[in-house]
Amino acid sequence: YDKPHIYRGYHQLIANLKSGKKLRPVVEDVVPTSLAMIFLAENVRAPVIGECLWTAETEASRLTPLVTSVMRQQKGLALRYSSVSRPLKAEHLAELPALLIRGGGAFDPDDDEEKALQDYLNAGGLVLFEAVGDSDGAEFLGGAVKALQEWQPDASGLEDVGADEELMGPAAGKARIRAIKQANGSLAAAFLPLATESGTKGLPPAIAGRAMYQMLFQKIDPAMLGEDYPISVDIPETTEP
Repeated sequence: YDKPHIYRGYHQLIANLKSGKKLRPVVEDVVPTSLAMIFLAENVRAPVIGECLWTAETEASRLTPLVTSVMRQQKGLALRYSSVSRPLKAEHLAELPALLIRGGGAFDPDDDEEKALQDYLNAGGLVLFEAVGDSDGAEFLGGAVKALQEWQPDASGLEDVGADEELMGPAAGKARIRAIKQANGSLAAAFLPLATESGTKGLPPAIAGRAMYQMLFQKIDPAMLGEDYPISVDIPETTEP
């Protein structure tokens, strides 16, 4: 779920299917892979965050693999993230404590995606919007801010949470972080323009990563980080054939 080379292989597979190219799976590859997937399905935790790339041209975030890697090292647990494809659907978001949406240009969810995101926010989910700190990124984040303010009329206005020690922990005071909070004070959305090596304005990736790390712990069920967290499915006994 968080190995970029595997993710790229997935996209290549999809491209081949769409182009009509014949695929030649080798039994020696398919069987071990299938067995490995069955094994993993019985021994993994739910993802701590999902990543949605808003357009086909959007590059993967560097924050999600960085943050989940640090969480794995510090907690000693097999924490991971998963990719979430468009169109967004409620069932894609239900298990996620947080969702990162990375994009540029217009933020243009369709009606079904709007409803899925609104329901997710109303259920207490956290949406992090990430973009490069250039004009396209500013357009994307600006559109996301406008949409969130319309979807969450009872939420707070856009505010700076960068100095909030309770929310940001050691990252407090490091940078200005724009965010929207629910009426009950919980975090609903944050907007992360990232600086790049070319000198665009925005948050240094290290600071944005610290902020994401802290925000995730506001949403993750503490039980999920326990050693005895259930990581397999118990099938109840039945008398039916």
